[in-house]
Amino acid sequence: MSTHETNNQQRLMVYLAAAGLGAFAYGQDVSAGIIYTPVQPAVTLVQYPGSPSAFNIDFDNDGTPEGAIINSSVNMQARFFPPGRTLAGSGSYYATSFAPGAVIDATADTTGGANLMTNPNYNANFVGQGNYIGYRFEIDGNTHYGWVQVDVTDNLINAIITGYAYESTPDTGIVAGAIPEPTSLALLAAGAGALGLRRGNAA
Repeated sequence: MSTHETNNQQRLMVYLAAAGLGAFAYGQDVSAGIIYTPVQPAVTLVQYPGSPSAFNIDFDNDGTPEGAIINSSVNMQARFFPPGRTLAGSGSYYATSFAPGAVIDATADTTGGANLMTNPNYNANFVGQGNYIGYRFEIDGNTHYGWVQVDVTDNLINAIITGYAYESTPDTGIVAGAIPEPTSLALLAAGAGALGLRRGNAA
């Protein structure tokens, strides 16, 4: 196993440990490669008959989106824009719903085309979960992984986008919900915002 692969695995193990604990301890600086973009205020995509609503996802903020979340008049979709970009999913219909702490990396199945996030007649795996969509894309020929947090409301017609992030180190997976704090501490984004460290709960 190469040193690069070993380092990547070690980073993911630390991320997963933090997911179980809820936050990293002070002083750890293992999330420097995560680039997080909060969506503030959160964007709500509202489904109207014949009038799609969309939100572009530009992971590296270079002005060219890697994908989009679309709430059409029929269903909600997660899309990617080729070349070099794919979604984590299975079959040809559903984007994978990653729970907080799940690893998004090369082991995740990918699928092409437009992928349903939820549909009242099929598998509504994003409804009320606040889970994450996984993306794989390329920057300068290098593969990167990212997540988008999406909460689909119980009525199946609203999708709320609260933020997205990607791992800037090539060929390195990212934990769903992992974000860098200004102090370089990695926490997990949850609900409408990130879970913060509180000094009163440090004991």
